[in-house]
Amino acid sequence: MIGAWILQRFFRRGVRCTSAAYYQHIHATDHQYQANNWLLSEVEIILSVGPTSILEIGCGNGRFLAEIKKRGLKVTGIDWARSPLLDELGVAENFQCCDLTRNDLPSADLVCSADVLEHIAPSALMATLRKIHMAGRYQYHVFACYDDNHSHMSIMSPKGWLRCFRIVSSEYRLAEVRSRDSRKPICVITNFPANDSA
Repeated sequence: MIGAWILQRFFRRGVRCTSAAYYQHIHATDHQYQANNWLLSEVEIILSVGPTSILEIGCGNGRFLAEIKKRGLKVTGIDWARSPLLDELGVAENFQCCDLTRNDLPSADLVCSADVLEHIAPSALMATLRKIHMAGRYQYHVFACYDDNHSHMSIMSPKGWLRCFRIVSSEYRLAEVRSRDSRKPICVITNFPANDSA
């Protein structure tokens, strides 16, 4: 009951491009998708809880996977589409094509994502959050809390995202809200102990 109320209050709906073919196209052609990876700046925080295995949801261009692999940890990346950079970065064998709303997820000590869960339809979000929670003891998720005008389907404030995660488990907290533009806040939701993250 409370989950439905939160979803209705915080989601804005619109026509969005979210098919696997769409993401495959932008991975192959969009230079920003090929260059940017928000989790690269979070590596030290993510490693602060001492995971031996990491699952990155929505691994995109694979740059975070490559950095974690270089540090000797077991890493798996899943995404709707396969980036052409995975071979070049040496992480193709660490990748699984997966629809996280429908497929089972590999388990790991830690599950992380950045600018991914915003792309999940509101009707599938809570079930997906529960599945992600069950996939790993530690969780670290970075959110773009704004409409990107093309593929964000679940658009909520940082407090809205926290409410959804708290429906899944009371151990989640809002670790950080950052913004270069007040209209485009970015937040971090995690279940890391408070003294071990940002």
